[in-house]
Amino acid sequence: MAKRDTLLMLKGEKRVGMPIGKFLVGNYPTLGLVGCADALGVSKGTCYYWVLRLGLQTRRSLVPINAPER
Repeated sequence: MAKRDTLLMLKGEKRVGMPIGKFLVGNYPTLGLVGCADALGVSKGTCYYWVLRLGLQTRRSLVPINAPER
């Protein structure tokens, strides 16, 4: 069964120029939830709902930027 895209999803795809799933998988680890939501023009809740709805396995790195080297 194919998942139907909502009008908001279609607007987001048009804004970034690629399907929502590909955009989130490629950019969620680097931009994070807030960055992806801003790029798509939606709220953080909507963006996270899409991550869950599309069944994406995304993981955000929790390493601080100025982490000491080992």
